[in-house]
Amino acid sequence: MIPLNSILSTKNNNIDVIVYNIPKMVALGCAIILLIAFFIGFAKGFKRVGWTWLTCLLAFVGFVFFDGLLKKKGLAVALNPIKGLSRVTMTTFIIAFGCMAIALVLYGFCSAVFRPKTVWKKKDKEKYRKEQRSGKGDGNPRYLLWKNYAPPTFFERVLGGFICLINVAVILALILAFVLLLIHATSLSTLNIGLILKVKISQICLDYAKLYALDFVTLCIPFFLACYGYKRGCISSLRTIIVNAGTILIFLVSFWLPFSPLVGKTNLNFLGKLNERCYAIIGNLPPNLRMLLAKLLAGVVLLVVFAGVLILINYLLGKFENMIKETKAMRVTDSIVSCGMYFAIGVMLCVLLWAGLYALDVIKLFKISEVISDKAVLSNELWSFAKTFMDNVLEPFMRPVK
Repeated sequence: MIPLNSILSTKNNNIDVIVYNIPKMVALGCAIILLIAFFIGFAKGFKRVGWTWLTCLLAFVGFVFFDGLLKKKGLAVALNPIKGLSRVTMTTFIIAFGCMAIALVLYGFCSAVFRPKTVWKKKDKEKYRKEQRSGKGDGNPRYLLWKNYAPPTFFERVLGGFICLINVAVILALILAFVLLLIHATSLSTLNIGLILKVKISQICLDYAKLYALDFVTLCIPFFLACYGYKRGCISSLRTIIVNAGTILIFLVSFWLPFSPLVGKTNLNFLGKLNERCYAIIGNLPPNLRMLLAKLLAGVVLLVVFAGVLILINYLLGKFENMIKETKAMRVTDSIVSCGMYFAIGVMLCVLLWAGLYALDVIKLFKISEVISDKAVLSNELWSFAKTFMDNVLEPFMRPVK
């Protein structure tokens, strides 16, 4: 018989038993997931698994080591302090940027050397002549082939398995860390689920989460965006932004212009003439309805014109993108520029993230200050940096209502 009474019982002692067994169930589930991850990596091999989490972890380990080493020796960069940033803080940020830069170079090198990719190879001259004489060739003096696409060796499979296992382990550790931090910093700690924090293994994990979790995520954001930018390329990203944003923009502008006050302006007289011509096309209808339909028709005409311009720009950017892909030097340069651009976007997102977290702490929605260890290097520096600027921003909202 299944003990339904015990399972469905709401008595505290039964709930306590379930909560105290959660760490064991989580550990078992993680072990199964990690085993599956190893076999997936083993099947794919070193060249086909993702390396982003591993290289980001290496950057973080390097940051923790070198930051502790320099501060232990009392060293700091000899730069003039900036408002809100002490020399110690600037040293911490420079070490973080340096470690991420080294890890990104490692990621880019491994991607360029080991990743399977299609490349153009020049045909043998004699073979090309035979193809031309026989008429069986495609007329192209080059042909596409896959580089690094051979089946992985046993060593590559084992290495791929361990890399995939590490990647998944980092993801699982982050998930568990933020679950514990969420329980600890919110009202969940007062509920039955909060009893899990009294389990010794949960306390140990919570201490590590306070020390490393937010620091690691802060490094992950710009690092992952930089890796994405490296793979995407600057021109490809620019093309996507122009096409997507341009599509929305031309739709809005096309139907706004015929209704806008700009119609009567002298330097935009073509808008008035366009409205008049569309008005003449519309048949005998009530004046107000006729004018409305005329302006909508004018919007359609403008939409067609703007769409044609956007299609031309997309075509030219596509040609330029293909030209870059066929030239190795330009392709590498494009990837590096894109990597730096996305990295800068990631840094700005980190600053906004910490400003938002500080705001949540001030309004007491999420006590982020309770989940940051005193020894969490990057988090404490960013917390102080956010406090310097956000106090002035939030001060008007925190005044009592009279």
